[in-house]
Order: sequence, then C-alpha cells, then structure tokens
Amino acid sequence: LAGRLLADLGADVTLVEPPGGVHTRQLAPFVDDEAGPERSYQHLYVNANKRSVVLDLDAVEDAARFRALARGADVLIETGHPDAMAQRGLGYDDLRAENPGLVYLSISPYGRRGPRRDWRATDLTASAAGGLLQLMGEPEDPPTHGPASPAYTMSGLTAATGALVALHGREHGGAGSGVHIDISMQEATSFAV
Repeated sequence: LAGRLLADLGADVTLVEPPGGVHTRQLAPFVDDEAGPERSYQHLYVNANKRSVVLDLDAVEDAARFRALARGADVLIETGHPDAMAQRGLGYDDLRAENPGLVYLSISPYGRRGPRRDWRATDLTASAAGGLLQLMGEPEDPPTHGPASPAYTMSGLTAATGALVALHGREHGGAGSGVHIDISMQEATSFAV
C-alpha cells in the first residue's frame, strides 16, 4: 500500500517481483471469479500505478539490476525478514554506500530490533498484537477480524508518511542524507486503536 500511495502522489514506483510474481497475484477474490496473475482484486488495488520488474535477487545479474534501480531511487520499501536484504548484500548499509540520499523503509511484523524481530505474523496476529482486536467482537467469542487488512493498511500508511517526512527532511536541511526507517506492523496497528 505504501508504494501505491506514493505512486498516487506522482512517484514513479517499480514493484520488484520474485520469479513467479508477488503473492498478492494469487489472492482471491478474482475479477469475474476467474483466477489469474492480473485478476486478483487485492493485487490490482495495491499495485495500481506501478511498473513491475521480475528479479531473482539471489542471482548475481538480477542483484546487479536491483542495485542499479536503487542507485537511482529516492525511496526503497522492503517487507521481508529483517536480515533478508543484508544477507544478499542489498541492505541499507550496502545501498547507502552507492546512494547516500536513499530513504530505505523496512516493514516487518515486530520491527528490526527486539525479542520478536524474527517472529512471523499475519494481518490477524499483527492486529491482535497491536491491540486492535480488543475493539471488535465479544470477549467470550473467537477473535473477530475487521475488513481491509487493518495491520497491513496501517503499516502502508505509516510507511508512506515516513517516506514523505524523510524526503522533506532530506530536501530541507538534511544535507541530502538518506535514512533507514524501521516500521513494525504491531506498532503501526496500535496507531489505529
């Protein structure tokens, strides 16, 4: 969602997809109830106004293409495990050496630091950890999850806002320096409570 919001504001956004495409391409519901890589409503919504490129970041040539994209980027958004990009030599410190003004956003379930940094999460579990589920349903019933993937939505809104603030700071007094912004889905969800 963060990339979609930035694209809606006029940014030239490139979605870097792994071989086989991003997982949202496979999520129902589909246009006319027919599955296909360009038919998932969720994929079509969150990736509107974006270009797409398929890269295998574990392949040397594709990693080099990714580095070239990052050299010319103002903002990079990553959503994998906190160590995944650094293990490939594509983390913030690696890319900042080539693009000192890069605004690098890392979105993960519980942030890059702390005892839960390696925990995985779904929208439901991040919503619960962020306190949002306490507002829905009855205490004696199973958890009730609201519509519109609230943890993912709040994380996207937080990331887009963070990117805009960082870009403003970079342009007005930040001496052209980039920044690494760590966004926890749990914390972003707590903003909605």
